[in-house]
Amino acid sequence: MFQRPISRLNLRRLYSKQLVSQEIAEKEIAKTKLDNGLTVVSVDVANKHSNVSIFARAGSRYEDPSLNAGVSHCLRSASCLTSSESSAWNATQLLGSLGGDFSVTGTREHVIYNLKSGRRVWRDLVTEVLAPNFNSKYFWWELDSISKAMKSQAAQARCDPTFGVMDAVHEASFRGGLANSVICRDELIGSHSTETLKDFFKSRYTAENLVLVGSGVDHNELCDVGDSLQLDLGAGSAPSPSGFVSSEVRRFTPGDEVSVGLSFNGVALTDQDAIAVAILQHILGSNSFVKRQSGTASGLASLVANKVSGPFSLSCYNMNYSDAGILGVYMKSNSKSAASLLTAVVDETAAMAAGNISVKTIDAAKHSLKSKLLMNTESAEGLVAEAGVQVSLLGDYVSSDSVVDKVDAVTASQVNRVAKKVLGGSKSLAVVGNTSASPYLSEL
Repeated sequence: MFQRPISRLNLRRLYSKQLVSQEIAEKEIAKTKLDNGLTVVSVDVANKHSNVSIFARAGSRYEDPSLNAGVSHCLRSASCLTSSESSAWNATQLLGSLGGDFSVTGTREHVIYNLKSGRRVWRDLVTEVLAPNFNSKYFWWELDSISKAMKSQAAQARCDPTFGVMDAVHEASFRGGLANSVICRDELIGSHSTETLKDFFKSRYTAENLVLVGSGVDHNELCDVGDSLQLDLGAGSAPSPSGFVSSEVRRFTPGDEVSVGLSFNGVALTDQDAIAVAILQHILGSNSFVKRQSGTASGLASLVANKVSGPFSLSCYNMNYSDAGILGVYMKSNSKSAASLLTAVVDETAAMAAGNISVKTIDAAKHSLKSKLLMNTESAEGLVAEAGVQVSLLGDYVSSDSVVDKVDAVTASQVNRVAKKVLGGSKSLAVVGNTSASPYLSEL
Protein backbone atom coordinates (compact mmCIF):
# COMPACT_ATOMS: atom_id res chain seq x y z
CA MET A 1 0.00 0.00 0.00
CA PHE A 2 1.39 3.39 -1.01
CA GLN A 3 2.09 5.70 1.92
CA ARG A 4 2.62 9.39 1.42
CA PRO A 5 5.98 10.47 2.92
CA ILE A 6 6.07 13.24 5.52
CA SER A 7 7.58 16.36 4.02
CA ARG A 8 10.50 18.18 5.59
CA LEU A 9 8.20 21.11 6.28
CA ASN A 10 5.87 18.90 8.32
CA LEU A 11 8.83 17.41 10.17
CA ARG A 12 9.99 20.91 11.11
CA ARG A 13 6.49 21.72 12.32
CA LEU A 14 6.35 18.58 14.44
CA TYR A 15 9.80 19.25 15.88
CA SER A 16 9.00 22.87 16.70
CA LYS A 17 5.79 21.79 18.45
CA GLN A 18 7.71 19.26 20.53
CA LEU A 19 10.35 21.87 21.36
CA VAL A 20 7.78 24.39 22.59
CA SER A 21 6.02 21.72 24.66
CA GLN A 22 9.35 20.67 26.20
CA GLU A 23 10.20 24.27 27.07
CA ILE A 24 6.76 24.75 28.66
CA ALA A 25 7.30 21.68 30.82
CA GLU A 26 10.74 22.82 31.94
CA LYS A 27 9.79 26.38 32.91
CA GLU A 28 8.64 27.25 36.40
CA ILE A 29 5.50 29.34 36.61
CA ALA A 30 6.06 32.57 38.53
CA LYS A 31 3.33 34.14 40.67
CA THR A 32 3.38 37.54 42.40
CA LYS A 33 0.83 39.38 44.51
CA LEU A 34 1.25 43.11 43.80
CA ASP A 35 0.79 45.94 46.29
CA ASN A 36 -2.41 47.00 44.51
CA GLY A 37 -3.91 43.54 45.21
CA LEU A 38 -3.57 42.15 41.66
CA THR A 39 -2.21 38.62 41.18
CA VAL A 40 0.27 38.22 38.31
CA VAL A 41 1.20 34.82 36.85
CA SER A 42 3.65 34.18 34.00
CA VAL A 43 5.68 31.51 32.25
CA ASP A 44 8.43 32.49 29.81
CA VAL A 45 8.17 29.85 27.07
CA ALA A 46 10.32 29.53 23.98
CA ASN A 47 7.80 31.03 21.60
CA LYS A 48 7.89 33.95 19.17
CA HIS A 49 4.46 35.03 20.34
CA SER A 50 3.25 36.45 23.62
CA ASN A 51 -0.12 35.63 25.17
CA VAL A 52 -1.48 37.93 27.87
CA SER A 53 -4.89 37.45 29.48
CA ILE A 54 -6.82 39.04 32.31
CA PHE A 55 -9.29 36.80 34.13
CA ALA A 56 -12.06 38.73 35.88
CA ARG A 57 -14.49 36.96 38.19
CA ALA A 58 -17.37 38.73 36.50
CA GLY A 59 -19.15 35.94 34.63
CA SER A 60 -22.88 35.56 34.25
CA ARG A 61 -23.28 33.89 37.65
CA TYR A 62 -22.69 37.29 39.27
CA GLU A 63 -25.66 38.87 37.51
CA ASP A 64 -28.87 39.68 39.36
CA PRO A 65 -31.78 38.63 37.09
CA SER A 66 -33.98 41.34 38.61
CA LEU A 67 -31.45 44.14 38.03
CA ASN A 68 -28.83 43.46 35.36
CA ALA A 69 -29.47 40.17 33.56
CA GLY A 70 -27.19 39.90 30.53
CA VAL A 71 -24.77 42.60 31.69
CA SER A 72 -21.78 40.23 31.50
CA HIS A 73 -22.49 39.61 27.80
CA CYS A 74 -22.87 43.35 27.28
CA LEU A 75 -19.49 44.01 28.92
CA ARG A 76 -17.79 41.49 26.64
CA SER A 77 -19.25 43.21 23.59
CA ALA A 78 -18.33 46.64 24.93
CA SER A 79 -14.59 45.97 24.95
CA CYS A 80 -12.27 48.57 23.39
CA LEU A 81 -14.83 51.38 23.57
CA THR A 82 -13.88 54.96 24.41
CA SER A 83 -11.90 55.42 27.61
CA SER A 84 -9.93 58.30 29.09
CA GLU A 85 -6.79 56.97 27.38
CA SER A 86 -7.96 55.39 24.12
CA SER A 87 -10.81 54.72 21.68
CA ALA A 88 -12.07 51.89 19.51
CA TRP A 89 -10.46 53.49 16.46
CA ASN A 90 -7.09 53.75 18.20
CA ALA A 91 -7.22 50.13 19.38
CA THR A 92 -8.10 48.89 15.88
CA GLN A 93 -5.26 50.85 14.28
CA LEU A 94 -2.68 49.59 16.80
CA LEU A 95 -3.74 45.97 16.46
CA GLY A 96 -3.50 46.23 12.68
CA SER A 97 -0.16 48.03 12.58
CA LEU A 98 1.60 45.95 15.27
CA GLY A 99 0.05 42.61 14.35
CA GLY A 100 -1.97 41.80 17.46
CA ASP A 101 -5.09 39.73 18.06
CA PHE A 102 -7.52 40.80 20.80
CA SER A 103 -10.64 38.98 21.93
CA VAL A 104 -12.96 38.78 24.92
CA THR A 105 -14.62 35.54 25.98
CA GLY A 106 -16.89 34.65 28.85
CA THR A 107 -17.98 31.78 31.06
CA ARG A 108 -20.30 31.60 34.02
CA GLU A 109 -17.34 32.32 36.30
CA HIS A 110 -15.16 34.68 34.26
CA VAL A 111 -14.86 37.38 31.66
CA ILE A 112 -11.50 36.81 29.96
CA TYR A 113 -9.56 39.42 27.97
CA ASN A 114 -7.06 37.78 25.60
CA LEU A 115 -4.24 39.46 23.71
CA LYS A 116 -1.81 37.68 21.38
CA SER A 117 1.09 39.45 19.68
CA GLY A 118 4.79 39.33 18.89
CA ARG A 119 7.14 39.30 21.87
CA ARG A 120 8.56 42.72 21.02
CA VAL A 121 5.25 44.59 21.01
CA TRP A 122 3.14 42.89 23.67
CA ARG A 123 3.69 45.59 26.28
CA ASP A 124 2.64 48.37 23.91
CA LEU A 125 -0.55 46.54 23.00
CA VAL A 126 -1.39 45.64 26.60
CA THR A 127 -0.96 49.27 27.63
CA GLU A 128 -2.87 50.76 24.69
CA VAL A 129 -5.50 48.10 23.93
CA LEU A 130 -6.10 45.83 26.93
CA ALA A 131 -5.59 48.20 29.88
CA PRO A 132 -8.01 50.95 28.67
CA ASN A 133 -10.89 48.45 29.06
CA PHE A 134 -10.61 49.05 32.80
CA ASN A 135 -11.43 52.73 32.44
CA SER A 136 -14.16 52.71 29.79
CA LYS A 137 -16.77 55.48 29.69
CA TYR A 138 -19.64 53.38 28.24
CA PHE A 139 -21.25 56.27 26.40
CA TRP A 140 -24.89 55.58 25.57
CA TRP A 141 -24.38 55.97 21.81
CA GLU A 142 -21.61 53.39 21.87
CA LEU A 143 -23.78 50.97 23.82
CA ASP A 144 -26.50 51.41 21.19
CA SER A 145 -23.99 50.53 18.49
CA ILE A 146 -23.03 47.17 20.06
CA SER A 147 -26.62 45.89 20.21
CA LYS A 148 -26.32 44.59 16.66
CA ALA A 149 -23.22 42.57 17.57
CA MET A 150 -24.95 41.14 20.66
CA LYS A 151 -27.95 40.08 18.57
CA SER A 152 -25.65 38.40 16.08
CA GLN A 153 -23.82 36.53 18.87
CA ALA A 154 -27.14 35.44 20.38
CA ALA A 155 -28.35 34.18 16.99
CA GLN A 156 -25.14 32.21 16.45
CA ALA A 157 -25.49 30.63 19.88
CA ARG A 158 -29.06 29.55 19.14
CA CYS A 159 -27.86 27.83 15.95
CA ASP A 160 -25.48 25.65 17.98
CA PRO A 161 -27.38 22.65 19.40
CA THR A 162 -24.60 21.90 21.88
CA PHE A 163 -24.78 25.40 23.34
CA GLY A 164 -28.56 25.14 23.55
CA VAL A 165 -28.40 21.88 25.49
CA MET A 166 -25.67 23.10 27.88
CA ASP A 167 -27.66 26.28 28.51
CA ALA A 168 -30.75 24.22 29.30
CA VAL A 169 -28.65 21.83 31.43
CA HIS A 170 -27.58 24.69 33.70
CA GLU A 171 -31.12 26.03 33.92
CA ALA A 172 -32.41 22.59 34.92
CA SER A 173 -29.56 21.73 37.30
CA PHE A 174 -29.08 24.93 39.29
CA ARG A 175 -30.88 27.68 41.10
CA GLY A 176 -28.99 30.92 41.58
CA GLY A 177 -26.13 32.36 39.58
CA LEU A 178 -25.02 29.24 37.70
CA ALA A 179 -28.47 29.02 36.11
CA ASN A 180 -27.85 32.34 34.33
CA SER A 181 -27.03 32.08 30.63
CA VAL A 182 -23.78 33.48 29.26
CA ILE A 183 -25.80 35.02 26.40
CA CYS A 184 -28.21 37.89 26.99
CA ARG A 185 -31.87 37.28 26.15
CA ASP A 186 -33.07 39.00 23.00
CA GLU A 187 -35.62 41.14 24.81
CA LEU A 188 -32.92 42.56 27.11
CA ILE A 189 -30.39 43.45 24.42
CA GLY A 190 -30.11 47.22 24.29
CA SER A 191 -31.56 47.72 27.78
CA HIS A 192 -28.26 48.09 29.66
CA SER A 193 -27.49 51.70 30.56
CA THR A 194 -24.18 53.39 31.24
CA GLU A 195 -24.92 53.29 34.97
CA THR A 196 -25.74 49.57 34.88
CA LEU A 197 -22.40 48.68 33.30
CA LYS A 198 -20.40 51.00 35.54
CA ASP A 199 -22.06 49.65 38.69
CA PHE A 200 -21.42 46.02 37.69
CA PHE A 201 -17.86 46.85 36.66
CA LYS A 202 -17.14 48.61 39.96
CA SER A 203 -18.47 45.70 42.01
CA ARG A 204 -16.68 42.91 40.11
CA TYR A 205 -13.52 44.37 38.55
CA THR A 206 -11.60 44.82 41.78
CA ALA A 207 -7.99 43.80 42.28
CA GLU A 208 -8.89 40.71 44.33
CA ASN A 209 -11.14 39.47 41.52
CA LEU A 210 -8.54 39.83 38.74
CA VAL A 211 -5.64 37.67 37.63
CA LEU A 212 -3.12 38.84 35.02
CA VAL A 213 -1.56 35.88 33.19
CA GLY A 214 1.10 35.89 30.49
CA SER A 215 3.27 33.50 28.49
CA GLY A 216 6.23 34.47 26.37
CA VAL A 217 6.71 37.60 28.52
CA ASP A 218 9.17 38.72 31.18
CA HIS A 219 7.63 38.35 34.62
CA ASN A 220 9.01 41.62 35.97
CA GLU A 221 7.69 43.50 32.96
CA LEU A 222 4.27 41.92 33.42
CA CYS A 223 4.30 43.00 37.07
CA ASP A 224 5.13 46.57 35.98
CA VAL A 225 2.12 46.52 33.67
CA GLY A 226 -0.05 45.19 36.50
CA ASP A 227 1.16 47.95 38.82
CA SER A 228 0.10 50.58 36.28
CA LEU A 229 -3.54 49.41 36.27
CA GLN A 230 -5.87 51.62 38.28
CA LEU A 231 -7.90 49.12 40.27
CA ASP A 232 -10.19 49.31 43.27
CA LEU A 233 -9.35 47.17 46.29
CA GLY A 234 -11.67 44.60 47.79
CA ALA A 235 -13.24 41.36 46.60
CA GLY A 236 -16.73 42.61 45.80
CA SER A 237 -19.89 40.71 46.62
CA ALA A 238 -19.88 36.91 46.80
CA PRO A 239 -21.88 35.00 44.16
CA SER A 240 -25.26 33.66 45.11
CA PRO A 241 -24.91 29.99 46.07
CA SER A 242 -25.93 27.53 43.37
CA GLY A 243 -26.92 24.15 44.72
CA PHE A 244 -27.94 21.25 42.47
CA VAL A 245 -31.65 20.72 41.94
CA SER A 246 -33.53 17.88 40.27
CA SER A 247 -35.70 19.47 37.60
CA GLU A 248 -36.39 19.45 33.88
CA VAL A 249 -36.20 21.90 30.96
CA ARG A 250 -37.70 21.13 27.54
CA ARG A 251 -37.31 23.43 24.53
CA PHE A 252 -39.05 22.46 21.32
CA THR A 253 -37.45 23.37 17.99
CA PRO A 254 -38.66 22.18 14.55
CA GLY A 255 -36.95 19.26 12.87
CA ASP A 256 -36.41 15.58 13.57
CA GLU A 257 -33.25 15.78 15.72
CA VAL A 258 -33.21 15.99 19.49
CA SER A 259 -30.34 16.72 21.89
CA VAL A 260 -30.52 15.57 25.50
CA GLY A 261 -28.46 16.35 28.58
CA LEU A 262 -28.88 13.98 31.55
CA SER A 263 -27.05 15.50 34.53
CA PHE A 264 -26.03 14.31 37.98
CA ASN A 265 -24.91 16.25 41.03
CA GLY A 266 -21.14 16.62 40.58
CA VAL A 267 -18.51 18.28 42.76
CA ALA A 268 -16.87 21.70 43.03
CA LEU A 269 -13.37 22.37 41.74
CA THR A 270 -12.07 22.43 45.33
CA ASP A 271 -13.68 19.13 46.34
CA GLN A 272 -11.38 16.26 47.30
CA ASP A 273 -13.34 13.96 44.96
CA ALA A 274 -12.87 16.21 41.90
CA ILE A 275 -10.21 13.97 40.33
CA ALA A 276 -12.22 10.79 40.99
CA VAL A 277 -15.23 12.38 39.26
CA ALA A 278 -13.00 13.31 36.31
CA ILE A 279 -11.93 9.66 36.06
CA LEU A 280 -15.60 8.65 36.16
CA GLN A 281 -16.25 11.02 33.25
CA HIS A 282 -13.68 9.17 31.15
CA ILE A 283 -15.18 5.83 32.15
CA LEU A 284 -18.51 7.04 30.79
CA GLY A 285 -16.76 8.37 27.68
CA SER A 286 -15.41 11.87 27.02
CA ASN A 287 -14.85 13.63 23.71
CA SER A 288 -12.22 11.99 21.56
CA PHE A 289 -9.23 13.71 19.96
CA VAL A 290 -9.67 11.48 16.90
CA LYS A 291 -11.22 13.39 14.01
CA ARG A 292 -14.61 12.29 12.69
CA GLN A 293 -14.99 9.57 15.29
CA SER A 294 -18.58 8.32 15.54
CA GLY A 295 -18.75 8.74 19.30
CA THR A 296 -20.05 5.18 19.82
CA ALA A 297 -16.79 3.23 20.06
CA SER A 298 -16.04 3.28 23.79
CA GLY A 299 -17.38 3.87 27.27
CA LEU A 300 -21.09 4.25 27.82
CA ALA A 301 -21.79 4.54 24.08
CA SER A 302 -20.55 1.01 23.39
CA LEU A 303 -22.76 -0.35 26.17
CA VAL A 304 -25.98 1.17 24.82
CA ALA A 305 -25.27 0.72 21.10
CA ASN A 306 -27.14 -2.60 20.85
CA LYS A 307 -30.17 -1.14 22.62
CA VAL A 308 -30.72 1.76 20.20
CA SER A 309 -32.00 1.15 16.68
CA GLY A 310 -31.20 4.50 15.04
CA PRO A 311 -28.00 6.53 14.71
CA PHE A 312 -26.82 8.47 17.75
CA SER A 313 -23.80 10.16 19.32
CA LEU A 314 -22.92 10.26 22.99
CA SER A 315 -20.30 11.88 25.22
CA CYS A 316 -19.91 12.80 28.86
CA TYR A 317 -19.38 16.28 30.32
CA ASN A 318 -17.94 17.25 33.70
CA MET A 319 -18.19 20.89 34.77
CA ASN A 320 -16.57 22.03 38.00
CA TYR A 321 -17.27 25.49 39.40
CA SER A 322 -16.03 27.21 42.55
CA ASP A 323 -18.92 25.90 44.67
CA ALA A 324 -20.76 23.26 42.63
CA GLY A 325 -20.49 20.91 39.69
CA ILE A 326 -22.36 18.63 37.32
CA LEU A 327 -21.48 15.34 35.68
CA GLY A 328 -23.67 14.36 32.78
CA VAL A 329 -24.26 12.58 29.49
CA TYR A 330 -24.88 14.47 26.25
CA MET A 331 -26.91 12.53 23.66
CA LYS A 332 -28.03 13.35 20.16
CA SER A 333 -30.33 11.25 17.96
CA ASN A 334 -33.49 11.39 15.88
CA SER A 335 -36.73 11.83 17.77
CA LYS A 336 -37.81 8.20 17.34
CA SER A 337 -34.63 6.86 18.97
CA ALA A 338 -34.56 9.35 21.85
CA ALA A 339 -36.66 7.27 24.25
CA SER A 340 -34.68 4.05 23.81
CA LEU A 341 -31.36 5.91 23.99
CA LEU A 342 -32.23 7.81 27.15
CA THR A 343 -33.67 4.73 28.84
CA ALA A 344 -30.57 2.69 27.99
CA VAL A 345 -28.26 5.39 29.37
CA VAL A 346 -30.24 5.57 32.63
CA ASP A 347 -30.05 1.76 33.00
CA GLU A 348 -26.30 1.64 32.38
CA THR A 349 -25.49 4.51 34.74
CA ALA A 350 -27.63 2.82 37.41
CA ALA A 351 -25.56 -0.34 36.92
CA MET A 352 -22.34 1.66 37.36
CA ALA A 353 -23.80 3.18 40.53
CA ALA A 354 -23.71 -0.30 42.06
CA GLY A 355 -19.97 0.25 42.50
CA ASN A 356 -18.66 -2.68 40.48
CA ILE A 357 -16.45 -0.86 37.98
CA SER A 358 -13.41 -3.02 37.24
CA VAL A 359 -9.82 -2.00 37.92
CA LYS A 360 -9.00 -2.46 34.23
CA THR A 361 -11.72 0.01 33.20
CA ILE A 362 -10.58 2.52 35.81
CA ASP A 363 -6.93 2.26 34.71
CA ALA A 364 -7.91 2.88 31.08
CA ALA A 365 -9.90 5.96 32.16
CA LYS A 366 -6.90 7.22 34.13
CA HIS A 367 -4.71 7.01 31.03
CA SER A 368 -7.34 8.88 29.00
CA LEU A 369 -7.62 11.61 31.64
CA LYS A 370 -3.85 12.03 31.92
CA SER A 371 -3.54 12.37 28.15
CA LYS A 372 -6.21 15.07 28.12
CA LEU A 373 -4.56 16.98 30.97
CA LEU A 374 -1.20 16.99 29.21
CA MET A 375 -2.65 17.90 25.81
CA ASN A 376 -4.58 20.84 27.30
CA THR A 377 -1.33 22.45 28.45
CA GLU A 378 0.97 21.60 25.55
CA SER A 379 0.26 24.98 23.91
CA ALA A 380 0.93 28.43 25.34
CA GLU A 381 -2.76 29.38 25.00
CA GLY A 382 -3.86 26.28 26.91
CA LEU A 383 -1.30 26.91 29.63
CA VAL A 384 -2.47 30.51 30.09
CA ALA A 385 -6.12 29.42 30.26
CA GLU A 386 -5.41 26.67 32.79
CA ALA A 387 -3.22 28.89 34.98
CA GLY A 388 -5.75 31.73 34.93
CA VAL A 389 -8.69 29.59 36.03
CA GLN A 390 -6.75 27.76 38.73
CA VAL A 391 -5.21 30.87 40.31
CA SER A 392 -8.51 32.75 40.12
CA LEU A 393 -10.63 30.02 41.72
CA LEU A 394 -8.10 28.03 43.78
CA GLY A 395 -5.57 30.71 44.65
CA ASP A 396 -2.61 28.79 43.23
CA TYR A 397 -1.46 26.87 40.17
CA VAL A 398 -1.02 23.11 40.18
CA SER A 399 1.11 21.85 37.29
CA SER A 400 -0.19 19.17 34.96
CA ASP A 401 2.55 16.81 36.17
CA SER A 402 1.34 17.21 39.76
CA VAL A 403 -2.25 16.56 38.70
CA VAL A 404 -1.12 13.44 36.82
CA ASP A 405 0.47 12.17 40.04
CA LYS A 406 -2.81 12.80 41.86
CA VAL A 407 -4.68 10.86 39.18
CA ASP A 408 -2.36 7.89 39.70
CA ALA A 409 -2.98 8.06 43.45
CA VAL A 410 -6.76 7.61 43.10
CA THR A 411 -7.79 4.06 43.98
CA ALA A 412 -10.48 1.87 42.45
CA SER A 413 -12.46 1.96 45.69
CA GLN A 414 -12.52 5.76 45.59
CA VAL A 415 -13.87 5.77 42.03
CA ASN A 416 -16.56 3.21 42.89
CA ARG A 417 -17.54 5.20 45.99
CA VAL A 418 -17.89 8.36 43.89
CA ALA A 419 -19.88 6.44 41.25
CA LYS A 420 -22.35 5.36 43.93
CA LYS A 421 -22.61 8.89 45.27
CA VAL A 422 -22.94 10.72 41.95
CA LEU A 423 -24.65 8.29 39.56
CA GLY A 424 -26.89 6.99 42.33
CA GLY A 425 -28.01 10.47 43.32
CA SER A 426 -30.54 12.94 41.97
CA LYS A 427 -30.77 13.78 38.26
CA SER A 428 -31.84 16.66 36.05
CA LEU A 429 -32.92 16.55 32.41
CA ALA A 430 -32.61 19.00 29.52
CA VAL A 431 -34.17 18.25 26.13
CA VAL A 432 -33.78 20.53 23.10
CA GLY A 433 -35.18 19.81 19.64
CA ASN A 434 -38.10 17.59 18.69
CA THR A 435 -39.20 16.74 22.23
CA SER A 436 -42.41 14.92 21.22
CA ALA A 437 -41.10 11.38 21.81
CA SER A 438 -38.62 12.07 24.62
CA PRO A 439 -39.59 10.73 28.06
CA TYR A 440 -39.99 13.04 31.02
CA LEU A 441 -37.70 12.96 34.03
CA SER A 442 -40.46 11.42 36.18
CA GLU A 443 -40.71 8.51 33.72
CA LEU A 444 -37.06 7.52 33.94
